[in-house]
Amino acid sequence: MAGEEPVTREGVLERVLFRNEENDWTVARLRDEGARSEITIVGALPDLAVGEHLRVTGRFVEHRRYGTQLQVESFQPLTPDTADGIRRFLGSGVIAGIGKKLARKLVDHFGAETLEVLDRRHERLAEVSGLGRRRRESLVEAWARERGRRDAMIYLMSLRIGSAHALRIVREWGSETVARVHANPYDLAEEIDRIGFKTADAVARAQGVARDAPIRMDAGVRHVLSELQNEGHVYYPREGLGRRAAEILGDPGAPLEREPVEAALERGVQTGRLLAERGADGEDALFLPWLHAAEVEAAARLGAIASGRAPFRGEVMSRNLLTLEEATRRHL
Repeated sequence: MAGEEPVTREGVLERVLFRNEENDWTVARLRDEGARSEITIVGALPDLAVGEHLRVTGRFVEHRRYGTQLQVESFQPLTPDTADGIRRFLGSGVIAGIGKKLARKLVDHFGAETLEVLDRRHERLAEVSGLGRRRRESLVEAWARERGRRDAMIYLMSLRIGSAHALRIVREWGSETVARVHANPYDLAEEIDRIGFKTADAVARAQGVARDAPIRMDAGVRHVLSELQNEGHVYYPREGLGRRAAEILGDPGAPLEREPVEAALERGVQTGRLLAERGADGEDALFLPWLHAAEVEAAARLGAIASGRAPFRGEVMSRNLLTLEEATRRHL
């Protein structure tokens, strides 16, 4: 079995044997519905609970100590469609306010229609004894959040976003995920940990965003300036930045026209997402704001040392960078 081509399996997550909370690396047992047996799955599987119904795709590998395992490359949470699957799913604690006892009570009453009732026929929850109005409302709201999470996962994965990234996005943006990705996919690189410009750009292009669209240009010039920082540049001359951005943000062998790039640089300066300072040669130098603040703080401290105002050994200096307003006022 080991070494085969990618395979897809569906089943219920029976047990989580190990999970690294830092990188979401998980070892778990999945009850494979097709083979009617359990298999060991390993991979980045964040935020999944025992009882969840999954579709996983990966390759079987042979572990020297633990035997055959399915190395998961992607996964998708599924909604169970049998009474037993729904009971296990709801009883797993994945829906706030529903534990094993209430899950059993709901499924005993509604059977395989339980999720349909939570989705579209809320009024029928009144048929269940012991469920007051407020409790019913909270259950419907909790289910709507979970349903939104799953719908968002399906949407993100249709854009070829990996499952671990998709869960990270949904964890951060919740029910706003689809709307926010539609509005500006480049916010993914700005706000979601471990997602960079290239991933956000792939999502944007999949949604039909033109290569010279303003939202792409605005995010792109900041990305290029950030990449230049990795080459040791705290700032970059405006002319050179425009040239590099046109090359990097264009297609291979077909750089962008300079006009949309220059317009993005100007918008960045006007909105404060880029900072410009006029150099001795008369050309603007462009900074990312936080690097500008760091540069000014370093200059202030060196100035203090040069003037004999340096703190004595052991004195704790401020750990916070100056605000941009202070930095601008104090810049030498």
